[in-house]
Amino acid sequence: MNKKIALVTGANRGIGLEICRQLITRDIHVVMACRNLEKAQKAQSKLASQLPNALAYTSLVQLDMTCDEDFQALEKTWCREGIDILVNNAGISRGVTDTVLTESEENARLTLETNFWGAWRLSRMCIGSMKEKGYGRIVNISSGHGTYAKLDRYNPGYRISKLALNGLTKMFDDEVKDYEDILVNAMTPGWVRTHLGGLRAERSVEEGAETAVWLCMTNDKQIRGKLYKDRGVFPW
Repeated sequence: MNKKIALVTGANRGIGLEICRQLITRDIHVVMACRNLEKAQKAQSKLASQLPNALAYTSLVQLDMTCDEDFQALEKTWCREGIDILVNNAGISRGVTDTVLTESEENARLTLETNFWGAWRLSRMCIGSMKEKGYGRIVNISSGHGTYAKLDRYNPGYRISKLALNGLTKMFDDEVKDYEDILVNAMTPGWVRTHLGGLRAERSVEEGAETAVWLCMTNDKQIRGKLYKDRGVFPW
């Protein structure tokens, strides 16, 4: 396979699915990583109804962000073959109306495991082959709610997971500082009309995904180690 390969987590709906669609139009082969393969197949079929080359440009893998076996299988296959672009998009929010005093530890731990630990694990799995090739893009789908300026007592598991993901972005950027063409960044899509954002959200999935795809495709070596929104730097 001569095309660049992108691994997108949480790819069966919302921003993840739209990132896949936009990457396909840019001649990227997309590995759609989803917790449920049946839903992944439906998502792939939806892409095929929109793009004539979608079936040829996509592969499906099962990836539950809490399942060791799924990670091990992915590491032995696609990660060993070499992922050029990693989009850590999979995410959940369990305690929207809870506070730092009321959110259950179970919900907070599951949120952190999905939103943060999974992204860390995947990044570690992919970074070796990126270093060998001297090329790579890691894009972490974060949130403005995980920035210091917007931290409050609500939805703590989600906010802390995104705050930690922002920190992870900086640390991986430092890890690859001697590799000019490996770029690690985070982005916040804003309030998007998805399953997570709800129908009242002000932005479309196309708008929410656009900056992530831009970070996947950029050749500007100065775009590294930062948080972006609408192609502009967003304060941590």
